[in-house]
Amino acid sequence: MKYRTIMFIDGLDECDKIEIRSISEYFRQMTRASNKVGVALDICISRRHFPDIRLAHCPRIQLELHTRSDIDQFVSEKLSLYHFDEDEKQTRLELQRRVVQRSNGMFLWASIVIDMVLEERDSGNADCLDKLYRLPDELRGLYGQILSEVPNSQRKQSFDFFSGLS
Repeated sequence: MKYRTIMFIDGLDECDKIEIRSISEYFRQMTRASNKVGVALDICISRRHFPDIRLAHCPRIQLELHTRSDIDQFVSEKLSLYHFDEDEKQTRLELQRRVVQRSNGMFLWASIVIDMVLEERDSGNADCLDKLYRLPDELRGLYGQILSEVPNSQRKQSFDFFSGLS
C-alpha cells in the first residue's frame, strides 16, 4: 500500500526574507528528491504574500483574496451580539465596513480589533471609530500596541508567559 505524506507549514512570513527564500527552496528540493525515489510527499506552505517567492510547479492560492465575505459575516455576527441605539446604527455599519476593509483578509486581525473597539465602547467611549483609526494595520504593530498597554507591574509576567509560548 502506497502512502502519501502531506506537510503543512504555517507562518513562514514571520521569518527573515532571506530565510523565507532558503526555507522555500529547501522544501521544494525535498519534495523533488522524495518524488524521484517514489515517496509521495507534498508540502503546503502558508504565508502572507510578501515577499513574493514563486517556485516552479508549485500552485499558489492567495486566501486573503477569498476571505472578505467570511470576515464581513464574522464581524457582522460579532456586532449583532451588542445593542446599538438608533443613533448608533450608522456607526455600527461604518465600523463593520472599515474593520473588514482594513483586515486585508486576516481573520485574526479582524477578531482582535473588533474586540478592542468593543472594549473601548464598553469603557464609555462612544466614538469607537476613533479607536479603530488609531490601530495599526499589521499584526506585528497591533501586537506591539497591545504589549505597550500592559501595565509596568505586569510586564515581566507577560514577558515570561509569551516567552514560554515560543
